[in-house]
Amino acid sequence: MISIENLLERCHHRSKNTLQQRQSIPTPAMFKNRSLYQFTVYCANKKPFLLTDLELANISIMPIGQAPFHDREPNDYGGERFQKQQRMSDWQIVQWDLSWGIHVYTGRPSTKNGASWHDLHFTYDCICIAPELVLSCIEGLLNAVLNPLLTITKSGGLRFTCRIPDYLHANKKEDRYYIYKHKPTSEYSGKDIVLLELLGKEGHSCWDARYEIICGDFLDPPVLSAEVLFAHLDTLREELHEPTPAEAESHTPSIPIVATTPTSLGSHNLNHSKETLLKHGFTFVKQVGDVYFWGLNHDVDNKTLISIWEEESIVYFRASDSAVGLPITPTPITEIWHDTNIVAPVSEKYLQVRQEKLSPLTIKRPKPILHQAEQNTQKYNTLDEQILQIQSLFEKNVRILGLFTESDDRTYYDPKNYILNRGKLRINVQNLSEAFKVEKFFHNNDISSVAVLKPRSYGWEHVKDLPIEDLRENPFIHGNLCIDPIRIDAYEKKGGIPHEALCLDCPVFNKCIEQGYLAQRDIFSQARVQILPIYRIGLEAHYMESFERSLQSDNNTHHKDGIPTILDKLHILDDFHAYDLYPSYDMPIRIIKEWCRNWEGHILGNFATALLNVLQIQSKTIRESIRRVRAVTQAFGRYEEELAKQMCSVNINGKVIPDKVVDSETGKDLAHFTITFEGGASAHIPLNKNAENLLTAKGLPIFQHNNFLVNEPMQFQMTMEEATRKEILDASIVENIDTFPSVYRHPNWTFFHQLKCFFNYYTQDTDAPMQWNDEYISFQLPPDIHSDVKRLLIISSTLTKEQLQAAFPNERIEVTQTTPLVWKEGNHVFQIRTGLYSFNTLCQYYVDIDQVAPSIIGQRFITGIQSEIVRDQKVRHCIITYNKLIQWMKEKSNVENVCVTIDFTKLDSLGSIIDEVDVIWVIGMPKYEIGNYWRMAKVLYGNDKHIDYEIDTQTESFKDDRIQKIHTRFIGSIFREIVSYANLTHNTNKKIVLLTGFHISGITERPETLLFDWEDLEVAGSLENLSQTIETRQRFENERSQITARTSREEVERILGCTSRHANRILNQLRDENKPRKLFRKQILSLLKDGEKKTGELVSTISGHPNAIKNEISRLLDEGEIVKIKHGLYSLPKSNKK
Repeated sequence: MISIENLLERCHHRSKNTLQQRQSIPTPAMFKNRSLYQFTVYCANKKPFLLTDLELANISIMPIGQAPFHDREPNDYGGERFQKQQRMSDWQIVQWDLSWGIHVYTGRPSTKNGASWHDLHFTYDCICIAPELVLSCIEGLLNAVLNPLLTITKSGGLRFTCRIPDYLHANKKEDRYYIYKHKPTSEYSGKDIVLLELLGKEGHSCWDARYEIICGDFLDPPVLSAEVLFAHLDTLREELHEPTPAEAESHTPSIPIVATTPTSLGSHNLNHSKETLLKHGFTFVKQVGDVYFWGLNHDVDNKTLISIWEEESIVYFRASDSAVGLPITPTPITEIWHDTNIVAPVSEKYLQVRQEKLSPLTIKRPKPILHQAEQNTQKYNTLDEQILQIQSLFEKNVRILGLFTESDDRTYYDPKNYILNRGKLRINVQNLSEAFKVEKFFHNNDISSVAVLKPRSYGWEHVKDLPIEDLRENPFIHGNLCIDPIRIDAYEKKGGIPHEALCLDCPVFNKCIEQGYLAQRDIFSQARVQILPIYRIGLEAHYMESFERSLQSDNNTHHKDGIPTILDKLHILDDFHAYDLYPSYDMPIRIIKEWCRNWEGHILGNFATALLNVLQIQSKTIRESIRRVRAVTQAFGRYEEELAKQMCSVNINGKVIPDKVVDSETGKDLAHFTITFEGGASAHIPLNKNAENLLTAKGLPIFQHNNFLVNEPMQFQMTMEEATRKEILDASIVENIDTFPSVYRHPNWTFFHQLKCFFNYYTQDTDAPMQWNDEYISFQLPPDIHSDVKRLLIISSTLTKEQLQAAFPNERIEVTQTTPLVWKEGNHVFQIRTGLYSFNTLCQYYVDIDQVAPSIIGQRFITGIQSEIVRDQKVRHCIITYNKLIQWMKEKSNVENVCVTIDFTKLDSLGSIIDEVDVIWVIGMPKYEIGNYWRMAKVLYGNDKHIDYEIDTQTESFKDDRIQKIHTRFIGSIFREIVSYANLTHNTNKKIVLLTGFHISGITERPETLLFDWEDLEVAGSLENLSQTIETRQRFENERSQITARTSREEVERILGCTSRHANRILNQLRDENKPRKLFRKQILSLLKDGEKKTGELVSTISGHPNAIKNEISRLLDEGEIVKIKHGLYSLPKSNKK
C-alpha cells in the first residue's frame, strides 16, 4: 500500500526536481504498415510502451514534441476528427520519430466497454494549501478500486486516472476547473488558483517521462462509478472551493485567460524570436502592420512595450523605455540573446580575418570529424586503363564475377573490344527507364544488335483511343505492341499463361507473331545485346526457365530436349545492392482467404486456414510470430506435392449428369456422361482415347474424370488455361478476370515451396526477414541461379565481396574494384569537415504544428548559398538537398541562374542539365528510411548473431556495425552518383560543394577535394576565394601544431588570434603548470572507457573539488571528447570506444 506521508514528500521533491523527457525509440515493426518500424514511447518515468499496445488498450493518442514549447496539443486540435480514437496511423511517421511522449485524449475517444477516460489533476498548489484534505481524498479514491492508477505530475501535483461508465464530464470552465480558490493578493495578482482540474469531454492530458506512475497500470486504469467519484470530490470541494463574489451569483469561475499568441508571425526568424520572447518572460500584446508588440509579464498595464520586425532576414528589437535595461534603438535580436536559433549577420571579426588582420583560428569552429590522409597514394586511371582493368576480370575461370564500381555511370562497358566477342549479352536492370539508358549507350558505341524487351502495355497509350476496327485492321503501325494489354495483363496477374489461352483466340494472333508484341520476343532472342527491365529474373531459376520457354513458344522454336539454350549468354545484373540479390515475395492475404473458401475440405483449404489463424495472432515478439508460421509450414510438409498441385489449379463446382453422345457416322458411343459446370459451361467425359479424339475433332468440349457420383455436387480441378479454353472461366472482359481465383504457374515453385525455402535458409526466427499486415505477407529468399547460366556478372557500387559470397556460399567468386578515373583540370570539390549534417541536424521538426524549419546551422548554409547565388548572375547553380529545405528556400532560390533544385531521391531526373551547371551544392547527408536499413540487415544477417537495431536518430548512426556498414556504403554511393553526373572526367571548371562530413570513398581523399569549415566560406566571402582561405587557415593550423613551451607569447597571440591572458594559459599548459585540469581529463576519460557514468559517480571517484570536476566535464563535452547520453549521464563518443 502507498505511504501517504511518503507521497507528500515525493510531491515536494518533484516540484523542485523535474524529471527529463525521453525521446521515442523506433524499432522494427512486427507487421507492415505505413512504416517499416514501430515506436516505443515513454508515457511515464521508466515506463516505455509500444504504440500498438496503447491502441489495443483503447487509448486515443497523439505525439508531442520536446518541452518547453512543443509538448502541447496539435495546432489543428478540435473538430470531428478528435471525437474518435487517434491511433499511430493517424499521425505522420516523422511526428512519432521525433516525439518525446504523448497526449491522451480523455472522454469518449479513449472509451472502453462504455466507460470514458477521465483524469483528475490535484495541482501542487492544492497539495500545499490543504495537504491533509487532499491526501484524505486521494486515499479514499485509492481504496475505492482494486487497481488504482496514480501519477505524480511534472510539477509535483497528483493525477488520478479512471474510466467512468455511462458518464462524461463536461468541458465548460465551471466543470473542468472543479475546485479553485479566489486569492486576490499581490502574490497572485488577482488570479484564481486552480486546485482540481477534471478532464473528460474534449480534454487531453500529457504523459511523458517527466511523470511518475506511483501505482497502477497505464494500459488498464480502474473503472469507477460517477457516484463514488463525486462523493469523494465533493467532500474536498466543500472545504476548498472559494469562487469570487461575482461568480458566487453566476456560478462561473474566473479562470485566467492567457493572451492569445499568434501561431506564426510570418517567417521562421520571427517565429524563433517569438519563442525567445516567451522564454524570457514577454507576453504578446498586438500587431500593427509588420511590427509585433510585446509586454513584460509583470507589467500589467504594459507601460513598457518592445517591438520586433524583420528586414532583409534580420529581426530587429527595440524597447519603448530604457527602464527595463533593453536597447531603445533598433538592434538585431541576436545581439541581445544568443539562444534565438537565428543566424547572426557576419561580424567584424570575420572581416578582419578576411583582410588578414587577424588569425583565422580566432574564430570559434566546430571540431572537425573528417580528415584527409597526409599522403594520398591512390592511383587514378584513364578510361582506357580502366577498360583494361575490367577486361582482366573476364579472364577469371569462375561462374560469379563481381565488378565493383565507383558509380553507376556505365563507363565500365567495353562492348566493341571484348564482351561481345564472347557471345550474346543479357543485361538485367531495375526498370524500363534504365533499360533505355543502357540501349542508348550501346547504340552510341556503334552496336546495332540491341533489343529491350518492353512490357505488354508499352505503347498502348498511343492507340487506346483508336476504334477497335481500325486497330485490328492495322494493329502494328505504331510498333510491337499488344492490342489487348489490359485484359492480358489481368489474366497473367491471376497466374494464367496468356499464349496458351487468350492469345490463341486473338484475331491478329498470326500477325502478332510476325509484327506485334510476340514478334519482339523473337527479335529479342536473336539480338546480341538483350536488355531486360526485370532485374530479378537472373536470380530465380524457375522464373528464368519459364521466361526462356515463353521465348521459344512464342516464335514456335524449341531446343531439342525442350530446355532453351542460354549457355551462350553472359548474364549481367546491373546496378545491384546487396539487398537486391535476395528476391522479395509478396503473398496477398486475399489469396489465402480464397483458398480457405474455394478449397474447403481439401488439404490446401486446411493449410490456408491454419496459416491465416497464426497470422492473426497478436504476438508480443517477432520471434513468436515467425515461429508459428514456421510450425504450420513444417506441419504440412508431408503434403507438399498435393498442395503444389492444388495451388496450380482452379477448383470448379459442378456435377455429372447422364448424357449419351453417339458418333453419327459409326454409331458408337463416345460418352455416357457430361459435366455441367457452375456458370453454364459443360464438357463430355470420353469413354476412351479414341472417343476423346473423335469428340475433339467434332469441336466438342471434353474433360477426363473418373470416380464420380451422378447428379451430386462435385469439384473439378484443372489448370486455368484449360478452364479458359473450355469457357468454364469467361475471360472475355477484365471485370470477369478480376473475379478469377489465383494460381501458380510452376508446380515446383509455389507459395508453399517459397515458404519452405525461406525457413530452410533462415533457421533463426528472431531476425528472419518476414512481415505481414492485413493485405500481404512479405519475405525474401536467397538467390537461385539457373544451372545453365555459366557466367554471371554482378555490377554494383555498394556491394562487398563478403556480401556477394554470402549470397552465393557454394560458388567461387572473383571481384574487381575499379580504380577511380582521372578528372579534368579545373574541377574542384569542397567538402565541409565539421559534421555529418543529417536531416535532423539541418532541420527542426515541430511535432505540435507539423512543420519543418531550418535549424540555425541550416539557416547559415542557406543564407550563405543564397548570397553566393546572387553575387554573380553568370554563374549557374544546382542545389541538391531535402524536399523540406527545398520548399523552405524555394522563393529565395527561384532565380535565373539556379538551373535546378532537386531532392536526393530524384537524382535520375538530373539528366544532361547538370552539364550546364558551374556549381553544385549538396546540402546535408541523404536521408533514407531507417526501416529500410533494418530490412536490409534482416535479409543479409538474419542467420547471423542477433541484430542490434538501436540508432542515434540525430546523426543516423547505428549501434550495430553491420547496419552501419550498409548505411555507409549506400550513402556513399549516392554522393558518388552525384559526382558522376557532373562528369568530371570530361567537363572542366566545375565546383561541387558537399555540406556533409560523411567520408565518401573515392571522393574525400582525392587531391581535387579540399576540406573546409563553413566559417572558411563566411571569411572568404565567395567560392572564388575559398581555396585561398582554406590554404591560409591550414597554414595557421600547421603553425599551431608547432607551438612549444619556448614559443613567445606574442607569437602565440598572432597564431591563435587570442588575448595575452589566453596565450599565457596555453604556454602554462605546455609547461605542465596546469596539471589539475590535465589530471581531471585523464581520469574522466579513463573511467568512461569502462562504460557510461553519471556525474555523481565521476565526482565521487575523482579526487578534487566537485565544481572543478564538473567544469572539466563541461569542457570535454564542448570539445567533443565525451558525449551526453541524457541529463547527468556521459559516455565516450562511439568512434573512441575500443
